[in-house]
Amino acid sequence: MSAVVPKEETFENYELIDRKPFANYLTAFLNTKAEQGYVINLNAEWGAGKTTFLQCWYNELSKDHPTIYFDAWRSDFSKDAMLALIDCFHAQLANPIAGNEELIKSLFDKGSYFIRKSVPSLLVGYLKHKTGTPEDESLIEDINKQFGIEIAEKECGDALKDILKDILEQRQRVEGIKDFQEVLVKLAEAFVETFKQEQNPKQYPVYVLIDELDRCRPSYAIEIIESVKHFFNTKNFVFVIATDTEQLQHSVKAVYGEGFDAHSYLSRFFHKTVTLPAPSMEDYLISRLEPIVESDFEFDAPFLLDFLVGIFEWHNMTSLREVDKVIQDIEIAKSTESKSFKIIPLVLLSVLKRLHPQTFNNYIKSAVFPYRHENHNNVDDKHYLLPKNNNVTPIQINENTTIQFENALRYVLITLSKGVGNTNLNSLSSLGTHNQGNGVFAICDKYRLNPMGTPASKDGYNKILNLAGHFE
Repeated sequence: MSAVVPKEETFENYELIDRKPFANYLTAFLNTKAEQGYVINLNAEWGAGKTTFLQCWYNELSKDHPTIYFDAWRSDFSKDAMLALIDCFHAQLANPIAGNEELIKSLFDKGSYFIRKSVPSLLVGYLKHKTGTPEDESLIEDINKQFGIEIAEKECGDALKDILKDILEQRQRVEGIKDFQEVLVKLAEAFVETFKQEQNPKQYPVYVLIDELDRCRPSYAIEIIESVKHFFNTKNFVFVIATDTEQLQHSVKAVYGEGFDAHSYLSRFFHKTVTLPAPSMEDYLISRLEPIVESDFEFDAPFLLDFLVGIFEWHNMTSLREVDKVIQDIEIAKSTESKSFKIIPLVLLSVLKRLHPQTFNNYIKSAVFPYRHENHNNVDDKHYLLPKNNNVTPIQINENTTIQFENALRYVLITLSKGVGNTNLNSLSSLGTHNQGNGVFAICDKYRLNPMGTPASKDGYNKILNLAGHFE
């Protein structure tokens, strides 16, 4: 069987994000909670690196523990969560003990009552398949045995058969949960026993990492967590379900109605919720951009990171997946060696195009600015302005001159159509408050991709961002 997770996915490859200490702490904590079974919700917003974390953690955990990785998105098409989970357990936990055919068979036998698509064959045709008994007769025999009543086949009309079959199905499911969980325990025992003599023996608990639930259909996502809680939550098993908890609550409301208390509902399924720590945006940008920018400029240069980090913060773009798409736009601009691009305006335009496409088009086509000037709040085009965000630290040009960040963003866009004049970084220390714009122009002009190329116009930036869209 091919590797479930690429072997090269390790925490050592992501040292700047530095999530290995968190993984070690989580492992130590969960090892103490597993005796009776434990289900934890690993919360992080979409694009925050949950998959990378889980895959690195999988490779770490599997050195010492039986470990299962379940990609919920890959099985979303199956429309049967229980079937997908049982198949995953068979492929990753039962395969290494393939010689124990009876135990593997019992996994399917005991789990089959909970698989929707198999219900008709189980409740009507199962005995016929095994013994040759006619379908109706097998159903009547099961009814007589389960309910302790005597009903002759000729006395049982179709309507009564359907009712009794549904009741029989429900009873078999309820009674089968304990049997199914006992099979899981035996399966884990057999797995641990198989590796007992290995150089690195496996030990309890069994870890089950469930990923990509955010991308699934709402009904399927709910079925996954309900199946885990009702059927798989048993001793010596730890389930880690990675979700964007806020998004999962929307999924619950999509299934049960907008007024449904999704928070209370989900709290019944998880013993604890932990939040994946966010990496430093500054460190992430340095690690991704340094190899791209090469020798064009240094990232410890004045104002540069303050501007770049501030742009993402002001627009509330915290998803590393979305930030990385902006970085891909920078890569494309860098590859156009004949043109020189200012990195700060390029990042700002890329963020605008992704988050506020209509606002971006208004600026490109009609020079309508989406940012307020701090001294001109009552502008005629105020209905085009983006919502305020006062949580980003102002830019400190010098000891006496500070620019509110939104005002600085406005100047960043103006710099695409205005020259820098005589101002440069060396003269910023004496820049007066009335010349804030010149300070931003100088900062933007200093940090260029391909500085020896021909300076790109506003239209040139737009063409690069449109080209980047084709690459996606």
